[in-house]
Amino acid sequence: MEKSPPVASPETAAAAAEVAARFRSLVDTGDVGAIRQTQHLILGRLQDSNAVLTHFNEYSEQCFAEVSNDFASKTRLLKSMKDDLDHIFLKLRSMKSRLAATYPDAFPDGAMAKTMDQRPDLETSGSGSGSAAPAPAIPIHPASEQGAVVLPAASAASILVSTSSATAACPDPHPSRARARARPAASAASAH
Repeated sequence: MEKSPPVASPETAAAAAEVAARFRSLVDTGDVGAIRQTQHLILGRLQDSNAVLTHFNEYSEQCFAEVSNDFASKTRLLKSMKDDLDHIFLKLRSMKSRLAATYPDAFPDGAMAKTMDQRPDLETSGSGSGSAAPAPAIPIHPASEQGAVVLPAASAASILVSTSSATAACPDPHPSRARARARPAASAASAH
């Protein structure tokens, strides 16, 4: 039992043709052509922008490769300078504490108790070993501009005389030679 398709009456066929003609008249072929032309223009501009951005990315990558090597070398230089400065300031801290212990009258009364350098020791906190002893605090004179230790003239002259003859102020990179020099000096001091 096959069903046959419904037979369209001439009135429905005429109505369908009229509806199709009206739909065709809604879209103007000139408008469709203008839209296609605008789309092609936009496509060309986007391709040009893409080419410019691709060139810029290649140039940026090349510049980054050149600068990153220089940046890495400067970073290494700054890290080594920081290590050197940390070592220098550690030595300065120990020298200042020795000065304070040797010449307590060189510092104003109560100045050491009031103004101790509370900065953290970067060398022991940065190394992570934890085996280094904490550095002594640095006494700072309140009237000095940059934290310099202010000594009376008599103390400064005696310090200059005593440190100019001693070699302990400048540590030798070879500790065995420094110990060998220290032994005769100690025996000469005990003989007097």
